[in-house]
Amino acid sequence: MFQLHGWVIISKLSITEREDILKKVNDKIEILNLEPKVINLNIYNNTPCLSITLFQNRYTPIVEKLLELVQMIGEIAKNSYGIIQIYDDESENSPNEFVNYFIQKGEVIKKKDSFLSPVVPTLYVE
Repeated sequence: MFQLHGWVIISKLSITEREDILKKVNDKIEILNLEPKVINLNIYNNTPCLSITLFQNRYTPIVEKLLELVQMIGEIAKNSYGIIQIYDDESENSPNEFVNYFIQKGEVIKKKDSFLSPVVPTLYVE
């Protein structure tokens, strides 16, 4: 099973910047053509927040598109931050581990997870 969970706070924007950036993000989301329950862009206390939850049988190209969206947000709104967590039990490189993508200062940094990994025995009993 493949799982992707995450959130990105689109941060420190003027009203004009916010409108432009949110239009770009919404345009990219529309191109992805995903179900609303997979990806949401909401405003909480005047702060835009993108949330993503994806469950599917295996890794597909849509995952790269979602990571490209997160990368784009980092590039156009440099003060944005967040975390994307991926677990893929069929991964050749990390079948027993979560992989984290941290969004900070305009960059997306990939790191192995140390809190939920290794999945067995950290989360599941053997």
